[in-house]
Amino acid sequence: MTASPTAAAPLPPPKYANSPVSTHVCTGNRCKEDVVDAVHIVGDGETFYMLTEADRKALKQETDKVDQVMKDYGGIVGGAKNAPACGVPAGKSTRDKCSCMGCQQWRWAKQAMDAGLLAVRNLIDDEAVKKLLMSDEDIQGQISELKKQRADYETLWPVTSDIGANGNVGKLQRKVTEQIDAEIKGLTARLATISRDSDSSASAAKPDADRASKTKTASATGSRSSRTVYGVVEIIVLGRTEKRYYIPARYKERIQQYESVTSTVLRTPGDLKTMAGKLIDDIRKQVKEDRSKALGNLSVKLKTWKVPEDCAMNALHKEVHWTTKGGDTAPYAANAEAHVLRFAASASASVSGFDPHKGEVAVGIAGSASFALGEGKVELKQYFPNKGGYDCTFPYRNADGKTAYLRFGAFRLTGGVELSCFVGATVSGSAGASAKWKATPAGGTAMLATPSVASKPGAAVQVKGNAFAGAQAGGALTGKVEWLSPDDQHKVQTGYKGERQPDAGANWNQLLEVKAEGNVAFGIGGEFDFEIKLDTRGRLEFHAKAQLVFGPGAAGGFGTTVDLEQVANLVAVVYKAGHAADYHLLLAVQREAFEYFYRGTYEALADPRATFQQIMAKGSGAITSWWARRKDGVAEGQRLARRILSGTPLQAGSQQIPLHELPPEVLGPVLFALSESYVGVIGQEQEEAIVKVLQLSTTTWRRFIKVLERMSVDASPVKAYDSVRRLNSYLTRDQQNRFNSFIDKLAMANDVSPGVPLLESIRPWPYVDSQQKWEVVMAARHIWLPEYADSRYV
Repeated sequence: MTASPTAAAPLPPPKYANSPVSTHVCTGNRCKEDVVDAVHIVGDGETFYMLTEADRKALKQETDKVDQVMKDYGGIVGGAKNAPACGVPAGKSTRDKCSCMGCQQWRWAKQAMDAGLLAVRNLIDDEAVKKLLMSDEDIQGQISELKKQRADYETLWPVTSDIGANGNVGKLQRKVTEQIDAEIKGLTARLATISRDSDSSASAAKPDADRASKTKTASATGSRSSRTVYGVVEIIVLGRTEKRYYIPARYKERIQQYESVTSTVLRTPGDLKTMAGKLIDDIRKQVKEDRSKALGNLSVKLKTWKVPEDCAMNALHKEVHWTTKGGDTAPYAANAEAHVLRFAASASASVSGFDPHKGEVAVGIAGSASFALGEGKVELKQYFPNKGGYDCTFPYRNADGKTAYLRFGAFRLTGGVELSCFVGATVSGSAGASAKWKATPAGGTAMLATPSVASKPGAAVQVKGNAFAGAQAGGALTGKVEWLSPDDQHKVQTGYKGERQPDAGANWNQLLEVKAEGNVAFGIGGEFDFEIKLDTRGRLEFHAKAQLVFGPGAAGGFGTTVDLEQVANLVAVVYKAGHAADYHLLLAVQREAFEYFYRGTYEALADPRATFQQIMAKGSGAITSWWARRKDGVAEGQRLARRILSGTPLQAGSQQIPLHELPPEVLGPVLFALSESYVGVIGQEQEEAIVKVLQLSTTTWRRFIKVLERMSVDASPVKAYDSVRRLNSYLTRDQQNRFNSFIDKLAMANDVSPGVPLLESIRPWPYVDSQQKWEVVMAARHIWLPEYADSRYV
């Protein structure tokens, strides 16, 4: 028996049964309905789409929704100057609650995504940023440093007590070590207290139990949304000529299926009011007269527009006429990038009209920008991230081998961001020569979210909004990177409303210039804000994370070569930071770059014929060659002695480097060269220079030891013990006893004036007449022979 066939299930009703959209030019009832308005999609040729009354109402609902989204963003930009700092990194708030501008932008981005305008990257609340170990909080590092100081001191004592040891020496040794031990004990107790407080705070903080589910939800949302079409589309509605309007990309497809006409009226120049009449007449001819009576009212409205230069007709005319005529003027920006740029500018500044010349926008920070929206160009010139700059932190390796950070002044960029849809180069020739223009990503989303930055060789540093998926980086970031010393950073003046702000007269020092021809691919590791390095060709590069320019939260970064004329200024900053960090290893300065710095500095001290800036401007290759060829001897020692005794700081561009801020890699070789030819010179000058270098080395105990450890011909490491032996071999008995006392006093000294030599007024040893000393030292050689068999003078 054959089974009876199963009855077929009924089909579902047509999904778009009542939709007015049709693939035909005009079908059904639409061909009978009156045309009450027309809309043009910017960039869609010379096509105009006809709107029935139902279409007009539906379109207005759509543009009203987008207008509200834009209005909300305008409120964020308008309140940016009063917005607080972000509380997310410190764990004080979340993205959903924080009222800083960046978090408000992030929440708004999700609102724009819900409206179908922009796709948002899969973002969730950031984890609290890892707390950096700052130098003033590095108690464990200070304890380790004191322990090392104690060990160094005990290592030196067999040398310092070689001659003249007595009971008093032992007492002094115990006193020095007891003082160091007392300091260690005090810091250890302080560290224990801080650890208890930290444990209490940690136990009081409760983790977010819903975080994992939130993360999964966000990820799932991101996957689903990736199938949705997002985009901003700019339109001009002939019946609403007060400004540009925007719709989601998905709605564009609906409009493009309406009845349409093409008009070439706007190709020719002419009076805007006359062209308005001709355009409407042309459209009405292509639509049946009895269906287009309402369009006649549009003609009157367009002709009576009070500001012809800032109206819909002018915008339409530019779009058609500029695109078809060519010439020197940049083409009208009509592509998708231009739509986003004008949308972002209009939302930021709450723009009305079609051709505003300026408005408030936010690219990392809010500021007044110049507009040329027809050309798709917005330019913002100011201080980035602000006039007071971004706190500069130098990472270094502490005594425990961990990374600590030194707050040291501020960076800022004085320049601008130009977001443009075109780049062009005018062809030389006659006055009427045309220009070649090339379409380029504009990076307009940088006005809608915390920026992201990217650079590549020979191209402009580009920006985009970090929150948006698929957004293209574009535009150009240019300007001068400047640095403010810590002393000037804390000078303030009272502003107009009584607020405290950076002193307008503060001395900012230009370090480098960010420009297309000098840019390189960005590359920086770890948690550093910046890095200074040499490339394979010996060119000095400066790499910086975007937050140095746009503040916390900015992503990416840029790299650029440093002009040789600016190298000296950068050297001064590095030396000052190294001095403040007590000559711990600066992790943000590559070893090869630092070698270039200290070798050039030594050459500047040894060669009085050239300035420091001129020597550094020779470049790393020339300085490396000079370093390899140099010969130590009496002549070099005498030149160094005169330079040291002059006490004149090195002039490094707009800054000065005091001699006591020179790094051990400079003073160590200087001390070696002076001592190498010391005994062969009759006169006080060279011995006085050695004394001066030792005094300059006493800003801290660590610095003194580091200078001794670099006391070699090429700054290669040696034992401090051996350097003291070398100095002792040139001293009389009385001088050596005084030198022993000098070392003792330094070990006991407290750093009451950071950065200033502690024993500047105390001589390491008294001066002895050169001839008399020569006789004493030569006579003593027989006594020293067993102990100093390797001495060059024995």
